[in-house]
Formats: sequence, C-alpha cells, structure tokens
Amino acid sequence: MAATRRTQILMEPEEFHRLRALARRRRTSVDELVRKAVRETYLEPSPDRGPIVEEILRMDLLLDTNVFLYVPAARVHDAGRPDGR
Repeated sequence: MAATRRTQILMEPEEFHRLRALARRRRTSVDELVRKAVRETYLEPSPDRGPIVEEILRMDLLLDTNVFLYVPAARVHDAGRPDGR
C-alpha cells in the first residue's frame, strides 16, 4: 500500500544524524527506518509474544503468592479495615 498520510517528527539533531547515517549504511531512507520501527513496535504482533504470555500466565499463582512476601505484616493485617487503620 502506498503511503498516503504525512506526519512530522521533531528530533534532536544528533538523533537525526545517527538515523541518517544508519539509513545510508542500510541503503534506505530515514522515513523507511521510522515506518519499519513503528510497524514492528506497535502494529505487528511479535511471533514470540504467544509463548511469553503463556509463560506469564503459568507464573500467575507464583506471583500472587510472592506479592505478600514484600508487604509489611501490619499492612496485611490492616488491609481488611475500611478506615485503613
């Protein structure tokens, strides 16, 4: 699909110079580097996200148990009181 929308990005001069140098080395444009980064970071699902999410869900019980290890005993005891005292 051809690009049909335009946006302006204000960058620090040093950041832009680094991107321009990278684009030259890769024989592409700064525009294309930015579009690719946006696609990969925000628009395309990462192929390894599925296994990572599954692993996190498996850890859920362990995480729930470990949270209370870092809460002071007085705060755990007081957590059920509506006035927090």
